Amino acid sequence: MFPKTSPFEPYFIFFAISHALNEASVLYYYRHTLTPRFSKVHPVLQNLPFLLIPVCYKVVTGEVHSPTHIFFLYGSMFLACIILYKETVMQRIGNFFFGVAYSLLAENILVYIYCIGILELCFGIPFIPNTLSSTHDIQKLCLTGIPFVIIQFLLTPLAIIVWKKYLCKINLKLIIQFGLLTFISFSGVPYIFPDLFGRVGWFLAFLCLLLSIVVFFLGIINLQKLFRKSYLQEKEQKLLKQHLTDFKKQQEESLQLRKQHHDLTGHMQAVSYLISEGKTEEALTYIEELKQEINTPPTEHQKNSQSK
Repeated sequence: MFPKTSPFEPYFIFFAISHALNEASVLYYYRHTLTPRFSKVHPVLQNLPFLLIPVCYKVVTGEVHSPTHIFFLYGSMFLACIILYKETVMQRIGNFFFGVAYSLLAENILVYIYCIGILELCFGIPFIPNTLSSTHDIQKLCLTGIPFVIIQFLLTPLAIIVWKKYLCKINLKLIIQFGLLTFISFSGVPYIFPDLFGRVGWFLAFLCLLLSIVVFFLGIINLQKLFRKSYLQEKEQKLLKQHLTDFKKQQEESLQLRKQHHDLTGHMQAVSYLISEGKTEEALTYIEELKQEINTPPTEHQKNSQSK
């Protein structure tokens, strides 16, 4: 399906450029979601050695697409993520799986939308999974290949936003568990084993897929536990907030009662002093004014001053 070819043929050049651009979009995603380890070095110079790894493999072997080429392609991305950035190992691995899985999902979704909806209907090019146009038909090759590179570049900023706003704050182990199945299923990594070990390799490929599926379902169980824990924490926070509100209300009521007791004590002392001095009329007048003050509702200014 993907024959070996000369590095000077258009078929080879097309795949070399498209794969390099695909890897560049993932490395661009790393650059904007992780903290660089070598901040003084220009990002292009940092990424250049990792971009050249799959290109050099293509030139040496003449393979534009094979299980071993896939290993070098995604292996170079993984090395860049691990070597160039200084987050924890779990964060870097989780970032790698999400970045690559996001790119693969975008590409495969576009395959079915673009190839079935546009190529077959508008251009009459039949969609055959895991195959491309003839090596000599450059026009059809561009129609089937260029849109995938474009969509990955357009969706890379969205992947950066999703990671920064949501995923970097949750359990990174879950990202690895969910991204592993997507990466293994869509990247074609399991085909490396049959390519290297023959029939035994098919058994290893089956075990690889089985392991990724088991890890995926463990991720679902852990996600359920995470949601339950998050729900309980949210419930506890609401209950704690209600208790704090009730405590503040009781505290304000207690403060108001203490203030009223203080004011009442002062008024009683004033009335007692007037009576002891024989000023009965003044005492009665004082009591009447106090009754009117109590029966009159407070103004907004008085409410504000009392609350303060």
